[in-house]
Amino acid sequence: MYKLQQNGIKRLSDNAFIPMDNANRDYQEYLQWLAEGNQPEPEFTTDELKEMISNLLLAKYKGKIAVTDDEFIAYEKRQRLGILTAKDEADYQQALQVYQEATEWYHSERDRVNTMSDQELLDYYRGLQL
Repeated sequence: MYKLQQNGIKRLSDNAFIPMDNANRDYQEYLQWLAEGNQPEPEFTTDELKEMISNLLLAKYKGKIAVTDDEFIAYEKRQRLGILTAKDEADYQQALQVYQEATEWYHSERDRVNTMSDQELLDYYRGLQL
C-alpha cells in the first residue's frame, strides 16, 4: 500500500519515500501496483486538510488582530483616566477597522473552505504555507 506525497510516494509497509524516478526500482514496483488497479491513499484526507487549514487561518487571524490589542488597551486606559485626544480616537478607529476587516476575512475564508473540492483544499493549504 502507498500514500501520495508532495514530491513522491510513501510506501506504508516501511515508510520509505520513493521519488518519482523511472530509474528507481521501487518506483517501478509502485507503477506496477498501479497498473494492477490499485489506488494510493491521498496525501491528506479531506478532514485532515480542513483541520490544517483551519489552524493556519486561525494563526493568521490572530497575527492580524494582535496589533490591535495594545491600541484597545491603551484607549480604554486613557478613557478611564479622562485624557483621550483626537489622535487617540483616530488610532482607536483605525485599530477597530483592522480588527473588523481581519474578522470578516477570517469568517469568509473559513466559510469558503467548506465549499472547496479536495484538490482546491490541497492547493489552498499549500498556498497558505507560503
